[in-house]
Amino acid sequence: ITADEAAIINQECGTAYTAGSQHLTGAAALSYSRIRKLDSDFGRTQRQRNVIEALIQQFKNSSPTTMIGFLNEMLPEVQTDMDSGKLLSLATESPTIMNYTLSQFRLPMDGESESVSIRGMSVLVPDIEANREGLQQFIYG
Repeated sequence: ITADEAAIINQECGTAYTAGSQHLTGAAALSYSRIRKLDSDFGRTQRQRNVIEALIQQFKNSSPTTMIGFLNEMLPEVQTDMDSGKLLSLATESPTIMNYTLSQFRLPMDGESESVSIRGMSVLVPDIEANREGLQQFIYG
């Protein structure tokens, strides 16, 4: 985290984080992911992706017992149209899934949108074709 991000987290959570790599509490991670005061919405969504990626990495490095405990606690909070058999099937595939490389892609892509004012609000209007092509390239190569 940056020094500015740490200052905001510390103010909101009563903590004493400093700039650098940190292991955040749940409340501090939530505060970090919600920061809007420093930069743009892109900065905020990048912080959200950072938290999600850190959670995935931590989960990947957990013991099977920890993973099962986490899933038992989390799954009642998830709504899905998958039945328990499908979820169990995914769980049995988790050793393979956990070896996948995590990649990120953000839309709209940098330089592929225009900022306009609509009813006094700043709104990004993406170049649909350029962003479609970029996303297709990201997914399919």
